[in-house]
Amino acid sequence: MSAAAVGKKRGGKAKCVLYWDDVSAYADGLVAVLVPDEADDLTALHLRRLRDVFAGSAYLALTLRRRPNDQLRLHELSQMAQANGVPTVVTNDVLFHEPGRRMLQDVVTCIRYNVTIDQLGHRRERHADRYLKQAEEMQRLFSRYPEASPARSRSPTAAASRSTS
Repeated sequence: MSAAAVGKKRGGKAKCVLYWDDVSAYADGLVAVLVPDEADDLTALHLRRLRDVFAGSAYLALTLRRRPNDQLRLHELSQMAQANGVPTVVTNDVLFHEPGRRMLQDVVTCIRYNVTIDQLGHRRERHADRYLKQAEEMQRLFSRYPEASPARSRSPTAAASRSTS
């Protein structure tokens, strides 16, 4: 049985409920990427737990949020990862595959909040750059973190494994 099967069985129809013990029990062969918002004590705890369970397959994602103090937040997260011996990878917090699909993301957000486009207001994504980007663009955006640069391959696993070299 897989972790997903355990979670679906526990969660019932259209739900998946997993606990940390479930993730730990099925961690072998998996890659874990922590995508934190802040470099706080809770993130440090989660990072240590991931490192301990996933050993060489745990990573911390550096993601631009396009909010004030983004560079400071990225620096603090990078330092936290280094202090805990966890490699970093860069991500783009993707919501859609190409820029022309932004409107579709707005529609999905409307459905989530049960509102119309006109009522969406501040719930609409602030920036239209949450689409898949080429490795070269990600390297430019995260040039301060060359150790976390994306791989030339499109494979997330390859990107994660290259960040450790």
